[in-house]
Amino acid sequence: MRPTGLTVATYNLYLGADLAPLFSASGDDLAARAAMVWSAVEASRPVERMEAAARLLLRHLPDVVGVQEAALWRAGTIESARVHDLLTLLLESLEAHGVTYRVAAEAHGFSSVALSSALASTTGQLVELHDRSAILVRDDPAIRYGEPAASPFQQSLTVHVTGHPVEVLRGWCAVDVRVGAAELRVVNAHLESYAAGVRQAQASELAQVLAQIPEGRRTVVLCDLNCRPVGCRSARRDVAPGAREVDGDAFEILLGTGLVDAWAAVHPDQPCGGFTSGQEADLRNPASTLDQRIDVVLVDPRCCVGQALVIGDSPDERTPSGLWPSDHACVVVELEV
Repeated sequence: MRPTGLTVATYNLYLGADLAPLFSASGDDLAARAAMVWSAVEASRPVERMEAAARLLLRHLPDVVGVQEAALWRAGTIESARVHDLLTLLLESLEAHGVTYRVAAEAHGFSSVALSSALASTTGQLVELHDRSAILVRDDPAIRYGEPAASPFQQSLTVHVTGHPVEVLRGWCAVDVRVGAAELRVVNAHLESYAAGVRQAQASELAQVLAQIPEGRRTVVLCDLNCRPVGCRSARRDVAPGAREVDGDAFEILLGTGLVDAWAAVHPDQPCGGFTSGQEADLRNPASTLDQRIDVVLVDPRCCVGQALVIGDSPDERTPSGLWPSDHACVVVELEV
């Protein structure tokens, strides 16, 4: 889309494992829990998944992509560790198909270094996670971007592992993108999933960040809110109201800034549709179990939303071994800015 058209996407790449077993570990079973998490990461086939994710993006060639859970994993011994870097794997897969994306901004989230150090000191083995979110910009002479900004949220969830507090950091990153004569601020964020109070505080922090953007500059937010739209619940009949992520809180706060939910703007009769979250943790469910919309693109009301669609939710988009590329689907939105 040119001269001032822009296609954006938001995609949670999935860490590859549920961290709950690690967060509930005691001193006696930390090694076993860490091994369980690493085994799940390996079984998720990161290389294969990021190739599938790249192929999804290549179909639509978004100009700007916000990714969450772009994890860097290291496991093994201190001297010899096996590495899975989801962000690098995705960029390399895109490059192999002749399309270059560059990391324009990056936010660092939860790191398990303290837990990994405790494990290494007693067993000589480590399982280390560095969570990241990033804004990727497609290499195109018509698209330029400026200096990045990033910050962790001041409010974060604290869990106690082996009796010690561990902070589960989340945050945001941003960059100014220019398309032709139009300039806009693109923000990517990932809010807390397990604690509603923390998530609401993070949404309020993000709203304050958005309020500081110069008035004449249009804004696009790419986000995993970990919260459904107001009044929406899980589509699964076996999920009780209030289970998993709740509805409303972060949506209400961020829509209160004046931004528009791109999906709802294009699909006003399906405000709870466009499911983006809910594949099984091992990614091996044959039929999609996506059951709620928590991944969103919020846009300045001065932008014209031409299309909003969900990709990565069809069985034919799975990997050759039958895995979903992520436990989330990807949201793609076409804008005239």
